[in-house]
Amino acid sequence: MKRVFKNFINIIICKFFSFFSLKKSVFFDSYGGLYACNPRCISESLHKKHPDIKQIWNIKKGIQGVPPYIQQVQKNSFNYFKALFTSKICIFNSGIIIPRKRKGQFFLDTWHGDRAFKNVSITPIGEKSSIAYQQIDAVLSGSDYADRIYREQLCFTGEILKTGSPRNDLFFKFTQEQCEKIKNDIGGSAFDSFLLYAPTYRNLDEGKADLNFSALLDRLEKRDQKKWCCLVRQHYKVKFANSWCKDSRIINVSKFPDVNELLLLTDILVSDYSSIVGDFVLLKRPVVLYVPDLDEYNKTKGLNFKLNESPFVFAQNESDLYDKIVKLSIDKARGNCEAVLDFYGKVCEDGHATERVIRYIEEILG
Repeated sequence: MKRVFKNFINIIICKFFSFFSLKKSVFFDSYGGLYACNPRCISESLHKKHPDIKQIWNIKKGIQGVPPYIQQVQKNSFNYFKALFTSKICIFNSGIIIPRKRKGQFFLDTWHGDRAFKNVSITPIGEKSSIAYQQIDAVLSGSDYADRIYREQLCFTGEILKTGSPRNDLFFKFTQEQCEKIKNDIGGSAFDSFLLYAPTYRNLDEGKADLNFSALLDRLEKRDQKKWCCLVRQHYKVKFANSWCKDSRIINVSKFPDVNELLLLTDILVSDYSSIVGDFVLLKRPVVLYVPDLDEYNKTKGLNFKLNESPFVFAQNESDLYDKIVKLSIDKARGNCEAVLDFYGKVCEDGHATERVIRYIEEILG
């Protein structure tokens, strides 16, 4: 009933704004109000090439780092709906649930996890995810694997653009100066190497593993004779473990705005079921999955494939995790990453995704 009422209101609003002409403007919505992910990369590149094109973003209050050329609106405000229903192009990264859009509008979705582990058929609140893609005209894909997710789990029937993910272009054109700046920004300039721990959010306290990173860092420093640092990036609702606070080599980067910039610094990634892994393997560096709750997670959330039938290196207990991390050489890691990319099928990430999307936008705007 609540969804029916919302749909009715949206139809009324859409009809109201149909009396306004469509504008040669682009509306962006990333994660429901953040300035992030693929839409951000597209937005910044679009402004460099076409500063005359008006950009409007749904931005939550308090979000920092939004450029002055962007008009900010808050969700469900008059200006939000005006932008949504009068912009020629609207760009999202997780769909949008509305019953209709205006004739002549074009809705593009970039998605935010091209090579995700989790089944995305059902949303966290129990709705079918496919309803968020009923008004989408085209989606971005970086692999055959993503194509299947769109068709089979999101029931998307529109155009799939094999562009790659714009946020991953960074991996193909970064500089040492960029890396040094990121190190300084996170307070890690004293360290030589970085391990990033980035687990997915489970809605459960037990989803957080208070791993003994101090012991792992000791082993890595003994192996390499270098200063190692552990970066921890968790969901904002998950508390930073007290034991981690006692070691200055462990830095909380959960509030750092761009996770892909953190990946540039990362020498070893430890994650679990997060799509961050599918991005990181593009850098051909060591990645190990820590999945002590594998069976339970698969039963409750659902995975798209069996880990033991994939090329991923994974561990189900702390001791095994540390052993695999320490023993995984750069050469083995490179081969493993290539096997993972082959597993996803025709991965088309080459550093030019944003350029392709901009050309597509230019064609639509005319």
